[in-house]
Parts: sequence; structure tokens; C-alpha cells
Amino acid sequence: MAKSGHLGGRGAGKSALTMKLLTRRLISEYDPNLEDTYSSEETVDHQPVHLRVMDAADPDTPRNCEAA
Repeated sequence: MAKSGHLGGRGAGKSALTMKLLTRRLISEYDPNLEDTYSSEETVDHQPVHLRVMDAADPDTPRNCEAA
């Protein structure tokens, strides 16, 4: 199983880019304290591919707290 990750600072839009790819829509609000996994079926080179993406919580933001 291949694994890959987006690189970028906090607020760079990594989660928005991921959601756009998987759902074909942009998210208007985002909570960096949430962690979720998303799945999507795509076609690459005429072959079905199952994508499973984990959107990890921001490790620098305490859980259940708002960022300052």
C-alpha cells in the first residue's frame, strides 16, 4: 500500500485540497482539532483505485480547545 502526505504549514489549505479531490467541493469551515478518514473510488489509467485519506488533527492545537 502506497502512502503519501501533503506538506505545508498550518492554514496552508492541505485539508481543503484533500476534500476538493475527494468530494469535488470546497469546505467553507474547518476544525483543525478533528481527525477523520475519507474514502473515494477513482480511475487512474483506466484502472479503479480506492483512495483512503486520513486528515490528521493539528498536533500543535490542544484537543477540544479553540486556537488563539
